Amino acid sequence: MDGVRTREREVVGTSHMPWFHSNVTREATERMLHQRADGTFLIRDSTNFPGDYTLSMAYRGKVEHYRIYQSGGQITCDNEEFFANLTQLVSHYKRDADGLCHRLVTPIICESYRIPSSNAD
Repeated sequence: MDGVRTREREVVGTSHMPWFHSNVTREATERMLHQRADGTFLIRDSTNFPGDYTLSMAYRGKVEHYRIYQSGGQITCDNEEFFANLTQLVSHYKRDADGLCHRLVTPIICESYRIPSSNAD
């Protein structure tokens, strides 16, 4: 199927996901990951598939992009491993590359991310 497809996506809070960059283009992502160590990554909204996400990772001087999409109420990037949410997906691929070019190592922290404050003073 050619063209842009739109998918309905459940609204997800991203305050606990420092590696999530909401409105970042592919080009900006490639600039951020250029010359970074293998396994440096971020997740962003997909440009070509609204409602989906893209996992972008530095590997051997290039940037690899993986589409993350919904399937059967869960998310996947390979239609083999399925996760309830992005946090579970990232945790899995930090432990094992499992089909990706490299395991996830170091996130690019979103500039708007704020570390949750503690009320224990």
